[in-house]
Amino acid sequence: MLPFINNDKIASVEISARDGMGSNGAVSPTDYQLLDTSIRFAPNQRRQIVAIDIVSDSMDEDREVFTLHLEIVNGSGKVNPLRGDALVEIEDHPGLY
Repeated sequence: MLPFINNDKIASVEISARDGMGSNGAVSPTDYQLLDTSIRFAPNQRRQIVAIDIVSDSMDEDREVFTLHLEIVNGSGKVNPLRGDALVEIEDHPGLY
């Protein structure tokens, strides 16, 4: 979870994803798809859910990673400057989904 500090105003946040690197890098759209590209925070709201579709396949793979990035585009909130990115891990369970 990325810490988000929301003041008493509405804040709009853009969401982007960066594919992982190396042998454990998750790649869009074959491993995941970011379903939400923006979220809106009501006054004093501090949490939101971001929808990500994890693509199921029949390959047995190691844990894969990619990065989510939040950026304020409108409003008075701010993402904690020490952690504007979140590393997302996909744990593979072939044949179970």
